[in-house]
Amino acid sequence: MSNLTWTTQDLESAFNKKPETVVKTQFEGVGTDTREDLTNKIFIALRGDRFDAHDFVDKALAQGATALILDKPEVAKSYSGKATIFLVDDTLQALQQMSTYWREKNNFKVLGITGSNGKTTTKEFAATLISESFKTSYSKGSFNNHWGLPLSLLASPSDSEVVIVEMGMNHKGEIERLCKIAKPDVVVVTQVGTAHIGELGSQEAIAEAKEEIYIHAPQALKIFNIENEFTHKMHEKHQQKNSLTFASHVDSADIKLRVGSIEPGFVIVQGHIQAVEGSEKVPVFGRHNVTNLMAASALALSVGISPDLIWKRLSKCSTIWGRNQIIDLKSGALCLFDGYNANPDSVSILIKNIFEMEPQGKRFFVLGEMGELGKKRHEFHQQIGALLAKSMMDWVYFIGESYKDVEKGVKSVSSSCEFVGSEKFDKDIVQSLVAKLEKNDLVVVKGSRFMKMEQVVESLNPINFSSKK
Repeated sequence: MSNLTWTTQDLESAFNKKPETVVKTQFEGVGTDTREDLTNKIFIALRGDRFDAHDFVDKALAQGATALILDKPEVAKSYSGKATIFLVDDTLQALQQMSTYWREKNNFKVLGITGSNGKTTTKEFAATLISESFKTSYSKGSFNNHWGLPLSLLASPSDSEVVIVEMGMNHKGEIERLCKIAKPDVVVVTQVGTAHIGELGSQEAIAEAKEEIYIHAPQALKIFNIENEFTHKMHEKHQQKNSLTFASHVDSADIKLRVGSIEPGFVIVQGHIQAVEGSEKVPVFGRHNVTNLMAASALALSVGISPDLIWKRLSKCSTIWGRNQIIDLKSGALCLFDGYNANPDSVSILIKNIFEMEPQGKRFFVLGEMGELGKKRHEFHQQIGALLAKSMMDWVYFIGESYKDVEKGVKSVSSSCEFVGSEKFDKDIVQSLVAKLEKNDLVVVKGSRFMKMEQVVESLNPINFSSKK
């Protein structure tokens, strides 16, 4: 048996029902994508906005699936005898039931992370700090919603000791639902900002939605950012005897880290982890990553890793593809690529970090549209334009339908900052940027994932970059 093995008895327990037909009784993991190898896997026929996997059962069987989870009786009947089949009321609910069963059967210690910014980076840092002491599994990329989180749990080997998951949301009630699925043992809200303000309307509403992680995991050890206005209020309401706290400017916090200096490829952090003082060079970019390092350190403390070990391992923390990624260009300039997410908070923080650096050359900023801002779209893009101009950028290129708002913001502050805008990516504009680049210049590329900002990086003549994650 492998450490992803399921039996028909496991499935019966997860669904509380018998199979329609039995061909095999043991399976090696779960799959939902017929483009991947499904050899001896359980195929769950999920439905999305543009597809219904019940239409791809033939392909799933051709890819090697030996069990099918379906919710259409006529489809289940047509494949009778070709695989072990469970007919359920709803395949998405079945996926969630399976993940909860798997989590409880294997008794993982589950660490749950939410927050407007920093979820994925905190998860990656925490995995780095914890994995040398415990067998650790964690979600890849940003698998953090009502289907991504269950898939992350189901991909965790049965011998995992610690499983780290993200919990994302863009509507009230979603984190409550994710808590019921994952049953986390430790929870943290990294911070509350403006991500998803278009759906929720205000930061107060965002905070209420994030707070669900503390409300609906009542037995969990709770970690609090006591520096953010909204998470500080959560601490006042939900703190327990064994709670952990972090902050850069509060001496009483369990973890207090501050930036000593910022360079393109690293930050030096100093402070204390519990009572242990220290200083460490960490190969990440930007002051904002200190919040993620503190949250990750608290998660490491929560599973029993000593402050001394955490200090030693901080130097091994690094960001993943598209998150403050440093790329060398043929021109001798550096590119800072942050193309996984963009909202007013994360863009503002990045601009301020660039401004803090001692400039060795010129500074160029290529920014993509910020999504999910609703009625505040024009206002926020104009504010970002003004901030870019105030921060002494030499040249700004904005890609997206809000480019006139950004231009208005830039021109309201400075006439010396050269601005170019286009509704869609224009390779000719980027080529005009390439012609300007010299050694020691810095090009910042930032945008929401749907903007595919890696196409900008590809056009800058990168040396050490792959467009694929």
